Amino acid sequence: MKAKEKDPVTTILENQKVLMDKLVQNANSVLDLYSIKEVPGGKVMEDFQKETQTYLKDVFKPEDSSKFVEQLPKNLAKAVELQSKFYKASVDFAMNFWKDWESEGLQKKIETANKLYQESANAIIETTNKNLESITQVK
Repeated sequence: MKAKEKDPVTTILENQKVLMDKLVQNANSVLDLYSIKEVPGGKVMEDFQKETQTYLKDVFKPEDSSKFVEQLPKNLAKAVELQSKFYKASVDFAMNFWKDWESEGLQKKIETANKLYQESANAIIETTNKNLESITQVK
């Protein structure tokens, strides 16, 4: 007894589903490969904002309002110190940002992405051949 053959449309649809699953998997792998775990410079900004908020709370405490003018030189010096610290942290971040992209890690990411691209291209070719085969073998 001969096994029942699938019709070409069903075969093509099954092939296309396998192909799409592979392409989605590879696309997600590339996205994961280059995903950013945190916003570049976010830590520098976050630290500066927290320190500035603390500073402003100290400067404008209701119980210290009578001494505001008296404490002004000290408070302005603290403001300049915060700005200098933020400037230094920003420059350090900018100077070191590209070092992460110049490492062996980047080369490995490029090679992995290339491999995933090749797998996707091969999957498309194989699926096209299977689909053509299912059409040409119709009896």
